[in-house]
Amino acid sequence: MNIAHVCTPHRLGHITRQIALGVSLRRYGCVSTFFCHNASLIHESLPKSMVIPRYADVGIIQPDHTKVDIDKTISLLNERCTHSAIEEWANIPKQYDLVIADIPPLIFAASQKANVPVLGISNFDWIWIYQHFPRLEKWSKTMQQWQEGHQAIQLLPGAPLHCSIQAHAHWIDRENKEPLITFPSRSILVGLGGPRREDILKLPFIKNIYWILPFAIPTVARKDIKYAHSIPFPSLVNAVDIIFSKAGYGILAESQVTGTPQIWMKRLSFPEVSILESFARSKGDIIIESQWGTKRWQQELRGAIFSMKGTQRSPQKNENHRPAQWIMQTYS
Repeated sequence: MNIAHVCTPHRLGHITRQIALGVSLRRYGCVSTFFCHNASLIHESLPKSMVIPRYADVGIIQPDHTKVDIDKTISLLNERCTHSAIEEWANIPKQYDLVIADIPPLIFAASQKANVPVLGISNFDWIWIYQHFPRLEKWSKTMQQWQEGHQAIQLLPGAPLHCSIQAHAHWIDRENKEPLITFPSRSILVGLGGPRREDILKLPFIKNIYWILPFAIPTVARKDIKYAHSIPFPSLVNAVDIIFSKAGYGILAESQVTGTPQIWMKRLSFPEVSILESFARSKGDIIIESQWGTKRWQQELRGAIFSMKGTQRSPQKNENHRPAQWIMQTYS
């Protein structure tokens, strides 16, 4: 089968699980094409896959993990999610046997117009998210008309999708790769999506603790900070003792399949957070609510790190194969 994976541009959790699904589908002889802006990330796992840089939706614009920009979100919705955009997208699915949407609502309408099957897969949808913001309710209703009735796989933990849910799965994640490096002493992966230099400088000095940065940022000359942006992220997750991040399905899945404990910064203004944080706490992960860089924040962070000393968790089973099997049984 020729499959089009169309991913929302909101953060990386959507694209990383589509990469994982694409790898599993490849074992059945499927050919995956990705519509997104993450070619280098995709080619780490699927070097032969075609990547077409194109936006299919907006998600919600967040200047940082504490804020939501509704004005900018509405402006981009008016620009990208139009009837003419549906017409334009409708010409693309005709080249494929199946479209997998994670989870741009417009793609459901375009695929239906092209008479090509479309499958949603996500742990939430934008219909549900937009219902939490009064100024986006109109868009939520429009998107529900586009999406409702189409088949979907519900990822957990999450909020029910506005689709005809056919199957469920927990952890859809890129293959757990062996570490390519051994870090000295105890190491903490800072997985916060490209923090600023001034934020990194506020990380506390803790004896025998090393902070691992997976992104290329202006170099900070501290002996306790190591740069590892050339190493695949799944390998880093598997190599460190603790992940320091914020609520998101992608990082939660990666921590679950490796058994790596997490410390999360409180992520405000996003409805998905309460579901993910509740699950993380139930597994023993810690949420820090103080503002980054404050004395209180440093105290909480130190306390969380020391409380996790020696913590070992059993890795959870990666379920990539389950939705891939269901897709082949249903659509091939």
